[in-house]
Amino acid sequence: MAEWEIQYDFSAVENIRFECLSQCGRCCFYQAPTLTTSEINRIRKLLEEKTAEEYDAFVLDWITFLGRLFQIDKKMVEQYKESLKWFWSPLIFDEAEDCILVRTYTVHSMPSTGRCKFLNPIDMTCFIYPARPATCRAYPFTITGEKRGVFKVIVAMENCPGLGRGQPLDKKMFIEAHQRHMEEIRRDTEIYMKYILEKGIKIVKKEKRKLKPRDINEMIREWEKAWKEQYFFGIKRGESVFKKGKKIIEPFAELGIIPPHPLIQAWNKWLEEKRHH
Repeated sequence: MAEWEIQYDFSAVENIRFECLSQCGRCCFYQAPTLTTSEINRIRKLLEEKTAEEYDAFVLDWITFLGRLFQIDKKMVEQYKESLKWFWSPLIFDEAEDCILVRTYTVHSMPSTGRCKFLNPIDMTCFIYPARPATCRAYPFTITGEKRGVFKVIVAMENCPGLGRGQPLDKKMFIEAHQRHMEEIRRDTEIYMKYILEKGIKIVKKEKRKLKPRDINEMIREWEKAWKEQYFFGIKRGESVFKKGKKIIEPFAELGIIPPHPLIQAWNKWLEEKRHH
C-alpha cells in the first residue's frame, strides 16, 4: 500500500448516520460507476463461482420483470446469462492519430431506466454484492477534491432512505477502502501510460463517450440481433466513436489483464473487412 500524503475532511458528515436497507435498490439507478481492472476481475471471479441455479433464478426474475415470460425458452435464458459475462462497457476514450484507445470502463446499465444490470428487479438485491465496485460501497457518500491535498467526504444522495439510521460513518474503514481504490486507479494509470509510451502512441484528443450499440446495428448487420437486444436493451442513439472509422484498441485487454470486449472486436473486424472491400 502506498503512503498517502493527504487529509480527509469528514466535517460535512460528522453527525450523519447510515444503514443500508435490504431490498431498496435506489442506489442502483443512474450511477454508472467507473471500474478499475481489479474490480472487473473481482466481479468476473464472483460470476464464475455462481451456480447454475443462481443464474437461472436471477435471469427468470429479469424476464418476468420485462413481461416476456410468454416468450421464454432455453435460448433466451442462455442469452441473458451470456450478457451478464460482459457487464463492463467502455466509458472514456483517448483519440490518437490512427486509433482510439479505451482508458476507462463502467458497469453496463439499462439506459432506458438507468437500472444496473446486476440489480434484481423483483427483490431489488444485488447479484454481485460481495464484489460490488467502490462507488457502490461508498454510497450514499462520495469524495470531492475541493482543496489540494484534502478529500472532503459529503453526502452524494440526500434522498437515500438509509440516511439517519444505524451508526455514524466508520471513518477508518472509509479511508482504507478509498485508498485501496485510489491505489488500483494509480496502478491502472501507470499501466496505461506505459503502454502508450512503449507503443509510441500520440494522443490528440480525450473524450468521454459511451459506446452506442444501436449505431453499430447500421454498420454490422451480421451481429447477432437477439443477443444485442438482451445486452443493450433500451440504449439511445447518439454520437459515437464508431463514426470516426478508426480501430479501437483496449490496452488492458492487449496486455491480458481483462478479456477483450466483444463490441470492440466486432467493430475492428467490420472495419478490417470494409477496408479490404
